[in-house]
Amino acid sequence: MGFVGYMGRKKMETGFGSTEQMAMDAGHKQINIDDFLRRAVGKTVLGNYMLGFVFYGYMGADGSIDGENNVGTRDTGHWAVNHGDNTFLLKWHGGWVDSITRIYDIDGALHFFDRDTGAWRMSFVELVAGRQVLALG
Repeated sequence: MGFVGYMGRKKMETGFGSTEQMAMDAGHKQINIDDFLRRAVGKTVLGNYMLGFVFYGYMGADGSIDGENNVGTRDTGHWAVNHGDNTFLLKWHGGWVDSITRIYDIDGALHFFDRDTGAWRMSFVELVAGRQVLALG
């Protein structure tokens, strides 16, 4: 499953197989980590991540995160940011994949690319105020 973003005449499909370099080549810019925090903290996010999974998760102001995916697994963890290199860190407690990423806004959705490899990791496609339970079907 991919999401399509447009920048001028350039088209970019994000999702498994897309890269940060593709986002840059399409004219997209990395967002500031403080902008990301204003948009995501205290919200439930709906998104997708590697291997076609869909998830929702809540990002607490205290650095906590919890979520559930479309196959019924749940996890809890912590998030942090590094202002020095403008990256977002997710550390899960129960087995979901940890990551350090850079974030791009592509047509209103937030797309996360691995800091070291540039590979697409996940996207936040909807952000809802407060803690919510969202339908994944």
